[in-house]
Amino acid sequence: MINLADQWRTVSTGMVLAWAIAYPTPSWSQEYGLPELIQLAVNSHPSVQSSLSAEKAARQTIDSVQWQAYPTPSITVEGAKASASDLNYRGDDKVTTLRLSQPIYSGGAYTAQMERAKANLQVAQATTRESSLQIAQKVVSCYADWLSAELKAQSWRRSVVIHQKLLQSAKNRIAQGVSAASDLVLVQGRLDATNAELFSSALQAELALNRLREQLGLPLTAERLKTTMTLPNSAASPLENLLLDAENVSPSIQKAKAQLLVAQANASERQSALQPDVNLRFERQIGNFAIANTSPENRVLLSVTTKFGAGLSSFANISAARSLEESSQLDIQIQRRSLREQVANDYSTSKSFKERLQVLNRSLEASQAVFDSFERQFANGRKSWLDLMTITREVAQNEVQIADMKANEMQTAWRLHILTTGSYFPTSSRP
Repeated sequence: MINLADQWRTVSTGMVLAWAIAYPTPSWSQEYGLPELIQLAVNSHPSVQSSLSAEKAARQTIDSVQWQAYPTPSITVEGAKASASDLNYRGDDKVTTLRLSQPIYSGGAYTAQMERAKANLQVAQATTRESSLQIAQKVVSCYADWLSAELKAQSWRRSVVIHQKLLQSAKNRIAQGVSAASDLVLVQGRLDATNAELFSSALQAELALNRLREQLGLPLTAERLKTTMTLPNSAASPLENLLLDAENVSPSIQKAKAQLLVAQANASERQSALQPDVNLRFERQIGNFAIANTSPENRVLLSVTTKFGAGLSSFANISAARSLEESSQLDIQIQRRSLREQVANDYSTSKSFKERLQVLNRSLEASQAVFDSFERQFANGRKSWLDLMTITREVAQNEVQIADMKANEMQTAWRLHILTTGSYFPTSSRP
């Protein structure tokens, strides 16, 4: 097996330096639970970094819109070569015009563009948190899959040890003439079946660990993962409080609200098309195509420009923008209902785990007690190999059910926690 030091040496120097600058290097000599894994994944995942770059672009767009309120300078240099009979071009061969144009009135277009730019920033920020939520949920899911498979593998390993002892016991009893040779076939078959279950669980644990490594983008071994930890107890709060908390931090709802603001800004901008643009322009012209050797000329011009568009297209555009605004309003309700359903389901499921685990633990204790009894009775010849094999497998199956239940409890508790607290946000993009 390649150790961590060997794995790190295979990483290029540039990647290591980039990671060291962007994020503190975690110490892989300690065990890591879900909170640390979630934060590491969220802070380093490419999808989150891409969203952060989109945030930066949205902020720059706001700066660009702000500059539109300032005067716009321009320089025009024109040269002309006309026929001798052209009376309009008997002056200078070149004319230079310096212009400074200042918008005075845009019918609300500038305000709408600024509101849209700010709303787009909110969309970008919500998208970052939405990406973070998706990564956090994937990490929780991968970790839960690994934990379930790991606990199952531990159970099957204990069962393999028991079956190996029984196999040796069968060989001894056959050698002493106490048991038939067919009993060895039975025990060997059950041992092989248990080994197959162990192999399957170990494989599932490794596959889940591989998925977890991909989410983190870092080397990770099973020895560094905690199998036990304190679970968040979000379900202890009233459901209505959890629903309100979830709505307040939900990136999907925040994104839908921001998209509504974008739609409203678009509608306002379309509405501004019914109003003219008013601009004040200052010009200084050097040279004159009609008269040669004239002094520079200065002008102040006031322009009023309509922007109705072709035919009645402006009214159609306004109607379309209003329809998109209505669609965005409905999308908020869709996101809210979906979130409430998920939180309510996780809440109900979390409340049931304690009782379900108690039932499974009692079943395990009962099957363990029966196994101990059957083991004693088997030694006295009152129980068969089949009875002993059956109760041994029942003990293992109870342990497997408990492993599944613990993993599901952990997954539900953490999923409910991140949905209601927003604790998965990247450290560089807090709302």
